[in-house]
Parts: sequence; structure tokens; C-alpha cells
Amino acid sequence: MNNETKQKIGTNIRARREQLGLSQEQLAQSVGKQTATYIAFIEKGERNITMVDLMSLAKQLSTTVASLIGEDKEKKDPSVVDVLRAAKELSRSDREKLEDFYNFIKNKKND
Repeated sequence: MNNETKQKIGTNIRARREQLGLSQEQLAQSVGKQTATYIAFIEKGERNITMVDLMSLAKQLSTTVASLIGEDKEKKDPSVVDVLRAAKELSRSDREKLEDFYNFIKNKKND
């Protein structure tokens, strides 16, 4: 795997991880790695990644391998699941605002 490819994959993994509000340590543990160092090296493009690990990361990041390698041409808006996963990292005040917005939408739907 060339350096440019490793950089692109690493950048995409980092962007998706941050979008979901996950730390490197959380992601590493979810794919069965001992430390966050593994994820850090991949995100910096300093480590080759196996297809098995790429598939595992894609699953844990609720995305596709194609998206992580930069071949996913269709950009998708975050799903409700993505938003809820990211919400756990919000401040209490921001979570309350999100809940207020949800209730507003729910009440509009019932009108």
C-alpha cells in the first residue's frame, strides 16, 4: 500500500471517528486492539492496514470499506444512529437542546 493511499484511509477513518464522537482508545477497543496507538498510526498513514481490520473498522464506524478508502461516491447525511452516538459526547446543555429540538419535531408531526 503506498503512502498516499495510507494517508487517505487514515484521514477518512479519523474524520468518521470524530464525526461519531469516538476517541482513538474507544475505537481501538471496539476492534479488539490493546491500545489507541494502533488507531493513531493508521490515522497518520504510518501503518498498513489489513482488509480484515479495515472491514472491522468500517463496521464499528457504521460505514463501508468503500467510504474509508475514498471510493464511496455517494455522500450520505448522518443517520439518526450517527447523531445519537455523537450526542453522548455533547455537554448536558447541548443534549438538552437536542432533546428540545426532537420534542419540537415530534409535536410538529402530531399536529
